Amino acid sequence: MTDPDTRPVSTQNFIERWREKTGPISGIKTIRFLNNAGGPGGDGNALTVELSHRNMEVLEAASQALAAALETYPMVRDIDNGFTPGKP
Repeated sequence: MTDPDTRPVSTQNFIERWREKTGPISGIKTIRFLNNAGGPGGDGNALTVELSHRNMEVLEAASQALAAALETYPMVRDIDNGFTPGKP
């Protein structure tokens, strides 16, 4: 691969253009565009939060509220509340 300093386009710029060109895709639940996923400590997730509650309705409401709050930050993307009904 070409050295990062001599590439005509940065990895981040490539990801942004890929995201724009892809646009919305009907019928899918989640799509993620990742960069720097292979380096030390790079699992692709900048933030992971685990919520738990005995009442599934409370848990679902909390996961939706957290996802909605995160969406207010302009640099936050690809939010997946991870909630699946019936999932323990």
